[in-house]
Amino acid sequence: MSDINEKKPLVTVIVAVLNGAKTLEHCIDSVTKQTYSHKELIIMDGGSTDGTVDILKANESNISYWESEPDRGIYHAWNKALKKAMGEWVCFLGADDFWANNYSLEKLIVKGNSQVDLISSKMAMINQEGIIRRVRGEPLVWKRLMKRGQKIAHPGLLHRRALFDQFGYFSEKYNIAGDYEFLLRLRNKVNAAFLDEITIYVGDQGISRTRIREVLLETMYIQACLQEVGPINALINYYWVLCKITIRRILKIY
Repeated sequence: MSDINEKKPLVTVIVAVLNGAKTLEHCIDSVTKQTYSHKELIIMDGGSTDGTVDILKANESNISYWESEPDRGIYHAWNKALKKAMGEWVCFLGADDFWANNYSLEKLIVKGNSQVDLISSKMAMINQEGIIRRVRGEPLVWKRLMKRGQKIAHPGLLHRRALFDQFGYFSEKYNIAGDYEFLLRLRNKVNAAFLDEITIYVGDQGISRTRIREVLLETMYIQACLQEVGPINALINYYWVLCKITIRRILKIY
């Protein structure tokens, strides 16, 4: 598959990492091998001590910008990276995430046009043995997102860079659910496209997958602040989702 045209937009891929030496190399390789060539990779390391910096130094030829210093969390790292980003489109990966195939980024870009602000797809959650545990991702519908929680796949989601200028950066008030709050902040003022296939594999040991209760609590707080939801409905949503997750775990349904 060839690049779209001579005026293809630049895509910035941002990775935040802290002590991710076990998976970071694979993540970088998956970005480097993308057939969509008009891209840049920015990696923000929070001061790793496990060999992550050695990996960054060894891959400097494939990284547009990287730094390693303590930060205030993933959203602080992302916000710092956004100030360095030159792309018309921006997406975010975890250090244990990687593109499903070499054409993933190009396929996402094909879905874009001048009227589209967000381009999402499906992600597959895999365990440490590489076995798919769950597939997630659906078209973005603001009312559904507001009431049910984040059902779209944020890893690999392409954001038009101008959205951050218009609606602000990620809130550092949150540790895990700041990407959800940002999408809700857009309300129904943006147009979204959806690619109905898996473009990203994500590890099941990431912060948002292992600290589920904290994710749900932050989500509840975010929803409670919305006039359309309110505290009571947010609390109901919290317990509803918590019950579903508990049942899945008991039945070993992933």
